[in-house]
Order: sequence, then structure tokens, then C-alpha cells
Amino acid sequence: MMKKSMMVVILGAALLMLAPPVTAAISYVSVTTVDGQFVASGGAYGKGSLTFAKNPIDIVMQDTLGAQTTFGGGQFSLSSDLFADLSSGGLVKGDFRGGNLLFKDSGGNVLLSGASLSLTLDEQDVYVPPIPTPVYVYLTGTGLFSVTGGSLMGDFGSQGSVVEITFNLSPTNPVNLSQSFSGTMNMSAVPVPEPATLAILGLGGLLLRRKRLA
Repeated sequence: MMKKSMMVVILGAALLMLAPPVTAAISYVSVTTVDGQFVASGGAYGKGSLTFAKNPIDIVMQDTLGAQTTFGGGQFSLSSDLFADLSSGGLVKGDFRGGNLLFKDSGGNVLLSGASLSLTLDEQDVYVPPIPTPVYVYLTGTGLFSVTGGSLMGDFGSQGSVVEITFNLSPTNPVNLSQSFSGTMNMSAVPVPEPATLAILGLGGLLLRRKRLA
């Protein structure tokens, strides 16, 4: 039993030695107040398209240690096509597919690019009593994209997660996606851990558990 435990510890130590040294990784890359619009026609599925773009814009990158880097005067764009209008009861909900995502610095160098977005946006309303109608109307949601290039590609791996998309439609209050509208958006993109990274982290947890049980 002792020999078996020692073999597990040695194997784990060897794998950890082969792994790259632990450094601060990217926690997220974000942009705020990006002008955007939904056009209720055209697109890859003939149901409409969603586009956001801003140039210049400040792109904020934060690492896992909390340090921030701001790329001033950068460029950002995001596009996706409506795959299905899931709106009901006067609340907007849409399933968007395809399109592209792009972050550039002030010199035009690509920081991060992505494609094949898969995104679901839901309406979230903010009421202020006694006003009976929403004071603020947002579309919020999460999704995935495939990383295709950029200087940050190594930190994001093959797939990144689009998180905390907040599309402010106020004062517009659409009931479904059969009508066009515009607004501003805040968005963050975070890395999705690669399977190898998850395996190493899982092994580390297993070794700790075995050590405590020993």
C-alpha cells in the first residue's frame, strides 16, 4: 500500500515538473460602451444580424493576480446572426450563431480574434416603482467562440467564453426580434481551461487528498 502511494506521488511530481511554471494568467479581456445594433433581416439564416463596433476604444485586460493592462486607442468588433427567435410573453430572447470577434491594439495588431460564436441573449428589465414600465431594458447572456489568432491566443487556448454581455436597449423596449433596434454593450471574454490543464489541476487535488488520508 505504501509503495503504491509512493508511486502515485512520484508520478504526480513528474507531471507537475513537466508542466510550465505557474504564472499569472489572463482572467478576462473587456470593453465597455460599444455601439451596436440588431437588424431584423438578412444574416446567414435570413432572420437578422447583430453587430457591435467601436474605434477607438480602451481594451482592459486583467490577470489572475488582479493586475490590469489597458490598451488605449484600440479597436473592437463583434458580429453574429440570429438563428432562432425564442421571445415569448413580450420578453426578448434570441439564439445567435456564427460571426466573428476581434480585439486590436492602437497599432492595428490583433490581440485576440475569434469565430463561430454561439450566444444566447435574454431580456432583463429594471423597474423603478411606481413607474409601471421598465426604466432600463437589457439583453444579457453568455456564449462561446473559437479562438483563431492574436497575441493573446496562447493564454486563451482554442476556445474562449464570451461572458457578461450586457446590451442596453433603453429607451427601446422590443417585444421580439422581428423589429430592429440599437444600443450600447459591455462585454468580457475569459479563457476556458484546456483539458490538459484541468487534468493537471485534478491530479494535484487527488495527490493532496491522498496525502491527507495517509
